[in-house]
Amino acid sequence: MPYVKPNSVTDEYELRGEIGRGSFSVVRLCVHRPTKTEYAVKVLDKAKRGDCQEELEILLRYGHHPNIATLRDVYEDERHVYFVMELLRGGELFDRILRLRSFSEKEAADVMDILVHTVHYLHENGKTQKMRSKMRTPFAHAASDAPNDILRRIEEGKFDLDSGNWFSVSANAKDLVTKMLHIDPGRRITASQALHHPWLVQRSLLSAQRLQLDSHDPTVIKGAMDATYRAILQTPRAPNLGPVVMSDLARRRRKSRPKSSTDV
Repeated sequence: MPYVKPNSVTDEYELRGEIGRGSFSVVRLCVHRPTKTEYAVKVLDKAKRGDCQEELEILLRYGHHPNIATLRDVYEDERHVYFVMELLRGGELFDRILRLRSFSEKEAADVMDILVHTVHYLHENGKTQKMRSKMRTPFAHAASDAPNDILRRIEEGKFDLDSGNWFSVSANAKDLVTKMLHIDPGRRITASQALHHPWLVQRSLLSAQRLQLDSHDPTVIKGAMDATYRAILQTPRAPNLGPVVMSDLARRRRKSRPKSSTDV
C-alpha cells in the first residue's frame, strides 16, 4: 500500500487508551515520541476491513478540508493498518446529543449547515455516488432488529415524523428530512439543493428553545443506530474512486510528503 512508512508505528508513537470503536477498527490516543504531541490512531483490522486503499485515498484527497480529519502517517503490520490522524477532541455528535437530552432547532441547523457544506465539497470533488448512496437514517427499533427487517423498512421508505420527538419540530425541518430520505436517489435532495433549503438559509430565525428527547434509554437509541449501519454495511459497496494518482492534490502531496513524521 502506498505511503506506508517502513518502520513500526510504536517506533514513533506511544499508543494509549481506546477513544472510539467501529465495525472494523479501534481508535486509540497516541503520542508522538519526539514532540509529545497527541494524535489519534485508527487501527484497522485487515481480516475484517480488507483493502484499506480507498479510505487512504479519500483522506489523501480531502484531508486538507477544515472539517475533514487530516492524515499524518500510515503504518502497517501483518494484522493491522494504522492511520495516524489529527486528534478530534469533541467526541461523537450523537453521543453529545444523548448526553444533553435536549437540542434546539437552531443548534441542529447550525450543525447541519457544517455537515451539508462538507458533503457538498465532497460531491464537487468527485465523491457524489458513494455519498448519495449512504444518505440514510436508522430504521431500526432496537439493537436486536434483524438486518433484513431494517433494510426492508429502508426500501419501503417508511418513517414517522409526527410522533415522539418530532411532535415539536418545525415543518421546514421535517420537509428537509423527508427530501433527504427519499427512497429514489434520483429524487433525493442533493447537498447543493439542501444548502438552499429554507430551514438552513433562515436558520438564524429558528427557535433557540431546546427540544427535550423522549424517555427512551439513550443506549436503546444508539443500539438502533448501530444496527442500521451494520445492516447497510451488508449491502453491495458503491463503485470505487479512480486511482488516487489522477488527483492533482495527491500528486502535489506525493512531491512534498516528508520523509519522516518528524519533518511534519
